[in-house]
Formats: sequence, structure tokens, C-alpha cells
Amino acid sequence: MPLQTEVLHTPPISQLPKNILKAPPVDPASADGDQRYKGMLVPKQSGKLKVPDEEDRYFTETDAAAKEFEQLVGGGIEKIVRRLVKRYSGILSLDFTDYRTV
Repeated sequence: MPLQTEVLHTPPISQLPKNILKAPPVDPASADGDQRYKGMLVPKQSGKLKVPDEEDRYFTETDAAAKEFEQLVGGGIEKIVRRLVKRYSGILSLDFTDYRTV
């Protein structure tokens, strides 16, 4: 453990702010950081999420429908690609056999 604490207490890690959300994204270790980020409201870690409402339910239903559509389309495309590869590999093998006989 001494190595871990040593790393955490040496620069550049030690220069990072305690709450990274209150640091400017370009240079989080800057000491004189932008004042806009210092006054930013950050939710508490102990805070609870709100109860899902109508919009959240709509989002989850839409997300589920999109995933189902993705599975339908993706599965069909894989079958089509396999069928095309099988068909054209057969045609190409016939063409190459013709070339071997020449």
C-alpha cells in the first residue's frame, strides 16, 4: 500500500481537484481554474434518483423498440451476407476451374 498512497500524493495526481466536475475540462489541474466551474452545482453522492415518470417510461419503451429493430435488421443482414458469400464462392470456384484447364 505505500506505493499506492505515494502515487496519490505526488503530482500530477495530487494537483487534480477533489471534485473533477468543478474543474475546467481543458486543464483540470490548473490552480487558477475558470471561475465558472468553481460555482457549478454538483449533485450529492448520497442523493437519490427521482421516481420514473411518463417521459422515462416513454424513453425506455422507445429504447427497447430500437434494440428489437436492431436485432431484426442485424440478424437478417447476416443471413443475406452468408447466402451471398456461399453463392458467389461457388460461382468463383467454377470460374477458377475454367482457368485451370486453359
